[in-house]
Amino acid sequence: ALEQLRAAGLPLLGVSAHRGGDTRPLWELDLTVQRQALVFGREKDGIPQEALGLLDGTTTVPMDVAGSEGSLNLSHAVSLVAYERRRQLLGPGESRGFRNRRLAGRLPRLHRCLLRFASKR
Repeated sequence: ALEQLRAAGLPLLGVSAHRGGDTRPLWELDLTVQRQALVFGREKDGIPQEALGLLDGTTTVPMDVAGSEGSLNLSHAVSLVAYERRRQLLGPGESRGFRNRRLAGRLPRLHRCLLRFASKR
């Protein structure tokens, strides 16, 4: 599936629970790009090693969890990424609601995509 997304011209951004290498915090990235594929790993073991080589970059939601490596539930990670993208798209002063109808129309589509993804698991 990742090869198909790449062939369609989509940059692949992996969302990982672990920070290392060139992985940057979520809020340091520009998530306003028109088209981008977000790759989330499994809750148990993250993004498979063979998929990491296909990614154009990785991001994380940094967290400090004493005594363990810590991770987020997959649905929480997806929610945080969607929220951060929405925050960046709306810009300063627009965080209380949708003042842009074009952006508001995209949330139902995101919801449908998430439901379709969840049903395949």
